[in-house]
Amino acid sequence: MSSPDIPSEYTTHMDLALSGGVDMGLDDIRINAIAPITLNSTSALNSTSTLTSTSSLTTTNALSLSVERLPRIALDVTMAMRPTRISFPINMKFGVKSMGMELFCFHVCGESMVIVEDYVARPAELCP
Repeated sequence: MSSPDIPSEYTTHMDLALSGGVDMGLDDIRINAIAPITLNSTSALNSTSTLTSTSSLTTTNALSLSVERLPRIALDVTMAMRPTRISFPINMKFGVKSMGMELFCFHVCGESMVIVEDYVARPAELCP
């Protein structure tokens, strides 16, 4: 007996074409009436509750507060400047001009100064 000869390649061909449609008429379904729903119950609900409270609060605590010693708070603000000399050099020219011509001129040149120093009473400031 010999073994069967099984081909290794198969060739198939199929043409399938479907057309048309199926309408079962389910688009216009409406419910015209619903049967009434009735609930009947024969159970009874009874409740009897009693709340009693005999709470009381008694305290004999006494609070005593005293301050025996306060801390020393030192607030020392010194508003002073170190001895300082501030200088303002100046150069000013005062004049009268007419039609661009200088008629009269007064010229001041120098230095203005502010001196900050420790206060020492001068003889003219002492009260008699």
